Amino acid sequence: MATHATTSASPLIRLHANDNVLIAREPIAIGQQLPEFGLRMRAQVPAGHKIAARDIAAGEPVRKYDTVIGAAMRDISAGEHVHSHNIELIDFDRDPGFCEDVRPVDYVPEDQRATFMGIVRPDGRVATRNFIGILSSVNCSSTASTSRPSGWRTTPTSTASSRLRRPAAAACRRRAITSMCCAARSPATRPTPTSPAR
Repeated sequence: MATHATTSASPLIRLHANDNVLIAREPIAIGQQLPEFGLRMRAQVPAGHKIAARDIAAGEPVRKYDTVIGAAMRDISAGEHVHSHNIELIDFDRDPGFCEDVRPVDYVPEDQRATFMGIVRPDGRVATRNFIGILSSVNCSSTASTSRPSGWRTTPTSTASSRLRRPAAAACRRRAITSMCCAARSPATRPTPTSPAR
């Protein structure tokens, strides 16, 4: 029967080429050989912890993601567990390098820029218009939902004004519709004549 060689992924990850520590992807046993990094484990290391990729001298910055995360409290040998027992926080100068890679914006010519249907506010800001949608959840409210107060129209026509010149008309229709809905309820839920008025 033919056999096929399989290559397993390394249990260590180097997050950046400048890092002097590696990260364990899985628990690593003491004495385990890691030829891909030329290391032999000097401690048992749980997953997610750091391992010295090379000898780190006392006081030397420890780098992870090419970022200084502390300094060695003592000499750390390659393959050794790097953790709170041999690394300490330090103060050091940081240069964030803001805007070092900034590039001028290459704007699209104005006649080729995208536009949208909007409005210009008095203070110069632009915005989109808001639309209010009224949906009826039941059939008996459909008549009331079609009635709109005249103030909702920015340019009311004479026909619309005459139709909506009585603001209380919609409220009256709603009360009438509510009464009809109550009357249509089943006898078991309809108020009895002897029930006191509330």
